[in-house]
Amino acid sequence: MYEYFLRLQNNPYARRIYENYYTSGRRGSPVMQWIRQTWAARGFNIFNRYHYYEYTTDVGLISEGASVEGFYNYMAYGPIYRTVPYSILGGNNGYFGDRINDGRATAGGLGPVQTLNFDSTSVIQNVAMPGHFLNPGTVTITVFRDGDRVRTRFVGQGNGNFAWLNEVFGSLTFQAVMRNNIRGYRDR
Repeated sequence: MYEYFLRLQNNPYARRIYENYYTSGRRGSPVMQWIRQTWAARGFNIFNRYHYYEYTTDVGLISEGASVEGFYNYMAYGPIYRTVPYSILGGNNGYFGDRINDGRATAGGLGPVQTLNFDSTSVIQNVAMPGHFLNPGTVTITVFRDGDRVRTRFVGQGNGNFAWLNEVFGSLTFQAVMRNNIRGYRDR
């Protein structure tokens, strides 16, 4: 499913919507903005409890060209959708623009996300901001060496709404994002 989202980059209709609406500085669709604002104003709490999920996978062998720094940079300084699922606006407000450290993105229809990069430890973090349906919550992506392999792990956790949906669909979504990143990194 994530592959279909990525096709929007080349869709002229999607680009026209971006040019006519998102360039005004607004983020997220008008419908989702209204839902999120109403949700926050009313203080709705549904299935609100602690949630946690994690997933670790191989990126590739070091002997075949994989590197911690290379895969980390591929995600941390590439298009925003590589780390913030279903995000169309990068930290520079560009259409499918790049992720920037201490930037802001919108995760699909869920709401605003602060994007943090920690270069010295090869850690990427997405922090759900006020107005995000799943706030408070974070997703931390770590790239690391394990013997002769480069691996990546993501951990999602928080105390926000829809905990069980987050545990299931958050994990599946980030698995799809990581598969896409690994495929793209290997094919570059």
